[in-house]
Amino acid sequence: YGFGVVMFVLCAGRSLLFASSAEEALQTISVYAVDYVAASTQQVARMLETRKAAPHDCGSIRLLHIAGSLPTKALIHEAQAQLCNTIMCVYGSTEASIMAFAPAGALRGMEGAVGIIAPWAELEIVDDEGVVVDHGLEGRVRVRSTGQGYDYVSGRIADNSSSGQTWFYPGDIGCILDNRLLVLTGRSSDLINRGGQKFAPELVEDHLLTIPGVSDAGAVGVQEGLQGEELWIAVVADRALPQSKITDSCARASRNFVPDQIFFVEKIPRTDTGKIARIELREHLRSLQ
Repeated sequence: YGFGVVMFVLCAGRSLLFASSAEEALQTISVYAVDYVAASTQQVARMLETRKAAPHDCGSIRLLHIAGSLPTKALIHEAQAQLCNTIMCVYGSTEASIMAFAPAGALRGMEGAVGIIAPWAELEIVDDEGVVVDHGLEGRVRVRSTGQGYDYVSGRIADNSSSGQTWFYPGDIGCILDNRLLVLTGRSSDLINRGGQKFAPELVEDHLLTIPGVSDAGAVGVQEGLQGEELWIAVVADRALPQSKITDSCARASRNFVPDQIFFVEKIPRTDTGKIARIELREHLRSLQ
């Protein structure tokens, strides 16, 4: 994805600027009147935090591309207020380039929606046996596109079709609606199996972020004895927030969302692209027991 952005800018004959930090990015935007910004969800979040402490002029930005992990509604709203009202949400990967995209406004109110499938991408939803499922049904996402890397073959995440082309499995769970809108519900490797009920931790996290006083949250499945996985959640919240308020709110949303353990933490570990580092989070929560 990033390489594609670089080539797009250079082919358009425009200047290409890089920044190594949020502060440097904001300074660059202000000094050079940058009109197009491409950044990951986490990078945008850091820019917003930095701009609160040291305001910079970002009025030159005409388009903001956000890629990487799914941006929250709160992040989109704040980015529109502070950086640019026109935001394009992009779903892509290093291996397969851009797979889907749409203006943030067009995705408003649609939980997990990441964009309309790109014309150059062939994207399917398959079951555990690799059989394509109907629109609206959930399964594993696979894709092949003209922007995909050559000879990307691995027994775990790719296979060859009868045409000789390679499918790439980004590891996401989701569905395709009739209008070619791609909706993601979680990661195949992150699914929580609680007594046979499988669900994505992102669904729990999205609900936790609606609870007043919670600023960030993470959910993981933890194997405990022979009873299967337990749901452990970590929240960054006002210390005055009682655990009962969290439990009651989760119970009203879904019985699957009721946590077995609640931990108050200072921050949720994330990767550079803003995705929750679940292995690190799980290990940290175990250490707090």
